[in-house]
Amino acid sequence: MEAAYINNLPQEVTDTVIDYLSDDRDSLKVCALVQRSWLPRARHHLHSNVTIDCSGRKAPSPNYYSPGAAKYVRSLRVLAPPTPPVQGVRTDAKARAVWKIIPRFTELHDLTLVYSDWTGGARTWEWLRPAAQHVRTLNLVFASFTHAADFFAFVALFPALERLSLTSISFGTATLTALPVAPPPRLHTLAVRGHIVPPDVTLAFALWLCQLPRRPEPHVAVQWEVPQPGCLVPVLDGLGPRLAALALPLWSARGVPSDVVKTALRQLTFVTPAPGLAKDDVAEALAFLARIRVGELRSVAFDVRATAPLEVVSAPALQELDDALFARAHSRFTALEKVAFRVPASAARGGLHEQLKAGLPRAEKRGALALDVVHDAA
Repeated sequence: MEAAYINNLPQEVTDTVIDYLSDDRDSLKVCALVQRSWLPRARHHLHSNVTIDCSGRKAPSPNYYSPGAAKYVRSLRVLAPPTPPVQGVRTDAKARAVWKIIPRFTELHDLTLVYSDWTGGARTWEWLRPAAQHVRTLNLVFASFTHAADFFAFVALFPALERLSLTSISFGTATLTALPVAPPPRLHTLAVRGHIVPPDVTLAFALWLCQLPRRPEPHVAVQWEVPQPGCLVPVLDGLGPRLAALALPLWSARGVPSDVVKTALRQLTFVTPAPGLAKDDVAEALAFLARIRVGELRSVAFDVRATAPLEVVSAPALQELDDALFARAHSRFTALEKVAFRVPASAARGGLHEQLKAGLPRAEKRGALALDVVHDAA
């Protein structure tokens, strides 16, 4: 029986209570079942994130999500989706169920596909189209395509796409026979990790990215963590003056020619897995900064991915960095506002902040020094 006084609560109070319970799904389910008036808003939390695991033998039920519930799903993660349907080829019940369920999610904002194989034939992804129209973030983890052109056509399936993340992507061939389909016009973030097979497919990426709209201000951010020298250069070359922010491994900075970065970067992040910051690391970063335009650079960051406590933080290296960025009367870094160090919680030993302040006194005095200690799972 519904409590009468609950029905008389102001709507904003009810919404606040439901939002507060969003992380406690069991309690929220009970409240939504007992108090029917809570159900519409509760659905936004109960159905907002869904994972479908297709790797097991058991097939998802075709009635797994009704169209009424599916419209509340905003984030979908699909593990090992079945090979896309090919005309004339018989498919199993599990595959048919997945192809029936996923198109119901017509209000998706985030889509993650893990271990997806798109090598079956041309445009075998059309069954995804109903779910792709509002997707803003697409994450492909271990994906395979026959041709680079197939990948570009696949991404074009998402007209509202803003952020694209690729982890270990492979192609049967990198050859292009025509200009690739243009990327979604709102795309502004590209994150690439793992390996790219074959590496020369990034030449096709250059032709693809150069079709992005050019705006009065640079607007594209690239996060590049690929252990293959030479892959980054074509991507930066294709982006040209659209590039606003770049994150790259410290070791790969030396392989980027000065003429490839055609814009004045706003943000620059150096990624390093080493448990420390040595003089050679800072020298590598400063050498890269010396080769590019930095007049509009507002942030320089060192993203330390070490899992062990930082043991080596070179005081001379910090002093050299402080001198280069803040000491000179006619510094090239006229717009610089922040130098940041991003460190996992497990690596942030006691006294690290004090050591950074002592090594970067000018940055500290200007309020430009930042130490971001992040959770290890971030």
